Amino acid sequence: MNIAIIGAGPRGLSLCERLIAQASINQQSLSLTLIDPYPPGGAIWQTNQPQSLLLNSVTSQVTLFTDETLETGGPINPGPSLYEWAKKDGRNFAKKNQPSLVSEIDKLDPDGHCSRALYGLYQKWFYQQLVETLPPFITFTYLQENAIGLIPKQTHYLLKTDRHSLQSDRVILAVGHHQVSLTEEEDRLNEFARQKGFLYSPPQNAADVDFNKVKGGEHVILRGLGLCHPFDH
Repeated sequence: MNIAIIGAGPRGLSLCERLIAQASINQQSLSLTLIDPYPPGGAIWQTNQPQSLLLNSVTSQVTLFTDETLETGGPINPGPSLYEWAKKDGRNFAKKNQPSLVSEIDKLDPDGHCSRALYGLYQKWFYQQLVETLPPFITFTYLQENAIGLIPKQTHYLLKTDRHSLQSDRVILAVGHHQVSLTEEEDRLNEFARQKGFLYSPPQNAADVDFNKVKGGEHVILRGLGLCHPFDH
């Protein structure tokens, strides 16, 4: 069976792990394709984003592995939580892949919050573990591309990226957060800011906003009190 998963964040990676685990039990031939324009972890968990942007769960309670609490069926494949990984393998992995995160790992608190970047690094490591432990009857392809079209056929789906066309028996959307169109009100605010030479940032991932355009001492209006904000605590 050929399965394509669009989105390589925590949900997409967890889906890959579950599909691989189930196919391994049955020794079933499986071809997996994971598609995302960003590396494993996706847009929200980029490892090069500011470390002031934090994960909203404590490090000892974050994991991509399964344990005895699994209720959806399938084999249990336990593994380290984010905190356990950081203290065992994370430092060496960070030194090779993202040295800027080493000092954060050294000070990590099991009951504290880490940066989104560090969770992204954990996801990269998790992906690497999946690839390195694949049985011979499973193939796993990562396309760092944009999915731009999906056409249902009688017996399969035709999935198009900005560089490839591929056939899949199943396509799973795990896109998570994505850019949305401006509402009429947001469009008016954006146009007002453009006319006055102000910076207007619509709702989006804070790591993608160039806050260097905001000068020191300037007044800033922050609309909304959700988790996505650019300020240090």
